[in-house]
Amino acid sequence: MGRSSSTWVTAWLSLAVPMLALGATAVRAQPPPTAAPARKRPAPRPSPWHKGVSTENKTKALALYNVGNTFFAKSQWSAALVKYAAAVKLWDHPGIRYNMAKCLMEQKRYLEAHHSLKLALRFGAAPLDPPRLFKEGRFLLGVLERLLARVRIVCPQAGVRVTLDGQLLFVGPGEKTRLMDPTQRHVVEATLTRHITLTRALAPLPGRLTVVTLRLMKLKKTLVMKRRWARWIGWTVLAAGVALAGGGVPLLVDGNRSIAAYDDRFNLWCTNAAGCLLSERPRELVKLWNRSVVNQALGAVFIVLGSAAITTGMTLIFLNVPRAISPEGAPRPKSQRITLVPAIHRGGGSVTLAIRF
Repeated sequence: MGRSSSTWVTAWLSLAVPMLALGATAVRAQPPPTAAPARKRPAPRPSPWHKGVSTENKTKALALYNVGNTFFAKSQWSAALVKYAAAVKLWDHPGIRYNMAKCLMEQKRYLEAHHSLKLALRFGAAPLDPPRLFKEGRFLLGVLERLLARVRIVCPQAGVRVTLDGQLLFVGPGEKTRLMDPTQRHVVEATLTRHITLTRALAPLPGRLTVVTLRLMKLKKTLVMKRRWARWIGWTVLAAGVALAGGGVPLLVDGNRSIAAYDDRFNLWCTNAAGCLLSERPRELVKLWNRSVVNQALGAVFIVLGSAAITTGMTLIFLNVPRAISPEGAPRPKSQRITLVPAIHRGGGSVTLAIRF
């Protein structure tokens, strides 16, 4: 994320901090409904967040919730989140979801916080205590939506199977819009029988809507996979480079050893303090010197040539990846593959060789 995006996120977080401070006290869950009224009056309908939850589960959930509030008050977000998650399994109360969202925001898990906060606000302000937290939650929801990225994936083709991060999104034709964490890597893939599979890596921007349209190309019988040149060429060049570099190493080592042996023998032969003439060296010393020089030169040349051949071979292998070619396409215009461009300048000249493939 660039400097401007980082400054923008910091500005929104600075707006969210005062709102978090207003709700620093943990949200109190609504108590279980009181005893039923007299028979003459019809019993009131239970609130949606009370439906299907037994009194026993509510009691256990409130106990876990209160323990979580203790950790919440001490800013121990991970410990509080564990208790809230256990309480939600017993009683999915909006107040518990609200505090879970705050813990997740503190841990910068914005996508999970957005999901939890939406569940906390789904019944309005009634289940929240105090009710003013509903307005705060709406504000925080807007902050989270600006920290997250929104991606709309569209595929107009019938039967196309579209997956997002390995999970089935829909089968075309159709479209889906999802919130995503822009700091994470996301991959969308579209597959269909007798069509070329399409895979795209997504890099959405926070607070923006990114539209991705997927269209698959039909795999025709005439479509063939073709390489630029024979496969063995690149591998042969690579193998030759390895052989050259490998052969140059022992030559270079032998040349260095011969130089050391020559120095030792020369010192034994030349005992004159004033020095000795090279032309008077014994024949064995001359042969040893010539051998060391030749081996050093050959070793260095082989290593340089081998390294160049290895680089060339790897490049040829990389460029020789099979390509889909359709004979029905328009013929490519013939162009000169090898071009020599002479140039004359002050002090000399040059020739540029261009090879097109």
